[in-house]
Amino acid sequence: MRLFLLVFVAGGCQAVPCPEADENARPTRVPEPPQEDRPACTLSREDASRHARAWLASLAGTEALPDGLAADTACVSHCLQPRDDVEGGGTCPSWECGFRYGEGGHRDGSAPVSVHVVRCGEKSFASLGLAGCFARPHRCELRVGREHAAKLAAVHGTFRYLYLAWVPAAEEFQWIAEDDWRSAAPHELVRISAHDPGDVRPGPAATAPKSEHGSSSD
Repeated sequence: MRLFLLVFVAGGCQAVPCPEADENARPTRVPEPPQEDRPACTLSREDASRHARAWLASLAGTEALPDGLAADTACVSHCLQPRDDVEGGGTCPSWECGFRYGEGGHRDGSAPVSVHVVRCGEKSFASLGLAGCFARPHRCELRVGREHAAKLAAVHGTFRYLYLAWVPAAEEFQWIAEDDWRSAAPHELVRISAHDPGDVRPGPAATAPKSEHGSSSD
């Protein structure tokens, strides 16, 4: 019986080639045919900037950048290649492009916006969640400037700092007035929607006893 099995196995290997065995007598996996290489990414800094601008414009339903948004810094590569190669016109599948929203004449009057361009331009997004802001009835339009916000904030008391910031919970930009005269930690006086002048929310410092240090609105 054993002799019959040996003859049967030998005959089978002659009809169909048996897979090669490794040192432990276990059959090795037949190598798969080589796959075609994916095309190299050709997304340059200029290409990334165009993708980022087009994405921001699509949020507002326009062809150009929405009002109030302007390029702030050149796109930065996320690749691990030498920086001088990127500076010299290298390519990378992932970039981060900097913009600012608000009034460009005053640093505190604008907020930074970072747009990520990934997969060689296949997808663009901002970590702020700007899509939610542009989907609202006000379309994320800046309707309250710094000067107007200062007048609204002054109604609630004196303040030392006023700046534009993105508020994730509200999915919008807001003017924030703070009074930090006596403390290392600033006290929030009031928050004013940058899109609705009627949306003014007093902060904790607005109900506190007024100090006599003589600070004035800035």
